[in-house]
Amino acid sequence: MAMDSVGLVTFTVQEGWTRTVYPDATVYASPVSGNGERCQLTVFPMRPAQTNLFDAALAIFREIFRTEPLTGSPMPDATLFRGASPLGWDYVIVRKSMGGDAGYFGALMGAILLVARVGADLGVVAATSKEPLPGMCFGDMVGRSWAAFFHSLRFMRARSRALDTAWRQRLAGAWSSETETAAHRCAFAPNGRYAGATAVQHRTQRSNTEVMVTTDAHFGDGVYSVEGNAITFTPDEGSGVTRRVFRLEQESRDRGHTWADRLCLLTEGEGEVCYERDQ
Repeated sequence: MAMDSVGLVTFTVQEGWTRTVYPDATVYASPVSGNGERCQLTVFPMRPAQTNLFDAALAIFREIFRTEPLTGSPMPDATLFRGASPLGWDYVIVRKSMGGDAGYFGALMGAILLVARVGADLGVVAATSKEPLPGMCFGDMVGRSWAAFFHSLRFMRARSRALDTAWRQRLAGAWSSETETAAHRCAFAPNGRYAGATAVQHRTQRSNTEVMVTTDAHFGDGVYSVEGNAITFTPDEGSGVTRRVFRLEQESRDRGHTWADRLCLLTEGEGEVCYERDQ
């Protein structure tokens, strides 16, 4: 990753991406991957804030991509995110696959739009690649460059508001994440204590009709602190102090009618894991 800046915005981009400056935006483009995909990240100049942030994000999506973000079946539904960065800015993210009906696997373009309110201005960033599953840059399975870019983003006029006690209140509660082979759970207390558990499942084919399933469980307890957009975990036993960059936001998959809390922790070199708040 390499640091770069556009005006009062700084961030990291992937090594090897080209940078082209246009009158109305700065565009970063990836090399063409093995599947023929060329990804782009576009940083626009700051613009004056208008209306509320959610409506502004939808209007800017229509302006940039020339399509309606809230269209439904047979077209893919958008996934919406809203949150407040500990670094001092509120944001809305619109993520949508475009270019055809849902189910055209590998043929659709995936678009991500981030609109951040920084004082009286809006910061705007757009990213495009293939749709999330096969995408090699901003996908859900292989390329997860978006998370690293988001956590590196800095607006020089923003004022950090990550007071440890305030964010401990926001984090308080239990959070869970599950995949086909692993389950993660972490609970935060307002007094700065945490408890975590991870269970990783392994499947071994013993014969044509028999599969052996084993589960490795790992538990940890300790104290945590928040500084900027990072959480530091200090376990009660052993060394192993770890630092995770985080974002705490809400997600909607029904065009903004309902929202669910989401906590994402990024480990450098390993990727991001996102948790949902236990009900």
